[in-house]
Amino acid sequence: MAVAKEVRSNYNISSARVKQDVTGPRFSQGGQVATIALSKKPPSALQYGGKDTGKGLTMKVFRGGRHERIEGGFIAKTGRLAGKPFRRTGKPRGQSGALAFVSGPSIGNIFDGKSKFGPAMRTAVNARINEQFIKGMERALKSAARGYDGQ
Repeated sequence: MAVAKEVRSNYNISSARVKQDVTGPRFSQGGQVATIALSKKPPSALQYGGKDTGKGLTMKVFRGGRHERIEGGFIAKTGRLAGKPFRRTGKPRGQSGALAFVSGPSIGNIFDGKSKFGPAMRTAVNARINEQFIKGMERALKSAARGYDGQ
């Protein structure tokens, strides 16, 4: 899948995780229009290599980029939220306070939004879709030519 390959080449997220958020392509208008649906639900920080360092939570969004530290971030150890990344938003450590779920950018926002690599990724995927369309048309024409006996 071209979308997964393009996202994976620029972002630190697995191709399998990207494929979960991509639906399509769906063809309409007699195969003239291809539509790819992308999820706007953001993956957790763990999908971007999030780690609890003791000084906070770190995650690396871009391939080849540096790890970003999230102050007050941690991975829950017990309870129904165990294994999920959070950030303290209110009171200091040791006191109960508000928590916020920590996530990275969604696949939809990476691809459609104003991301760093968005325009280049859209161009590459459009080229791939056009290439596949041409191959499909050539295949259909060859198939029709084989079935035509010239009478």
